[in-house]
Amino acid sequence: MLYESIDKFNKRNTDHQISILGAVINGEDGYVPEGYDAVSDIVRTCTRMGIPLFDRRIVYSRSYPKGSRMAAPISATPYARYWTKVNFTNFMKEFRIKAGV
Repeated sequence: MLYESIDKFNKRNTDHQISILGAVINGEDGYVPEGYDAVSDIVRTCTRMGIPLFDRRIVYSRSYPKGSRMAAPISATPYARYWTKVNFTNFMKEFRIKAGV
């Protein structure tokens, strides 16, 4: 739906285009089979529509809601486990490369 909204915006506003850097699979919690089926659907849809996918995914962590109460980045809270911080760091590295930042 977001892709369709961006496409409509770009068609109406030819002087202000929005580019899609890529789709991020997030919220994975390892629950099967629904989780695997959902990811497969996302990959299939992005491939069909020509939307690039980030290689890194954001895995669900219970530290997100706990950290949000502190109004701080996950990495700055005592709730985030090491792997959660590494997951975000790795995603941000890929994001920066794709964005050219």
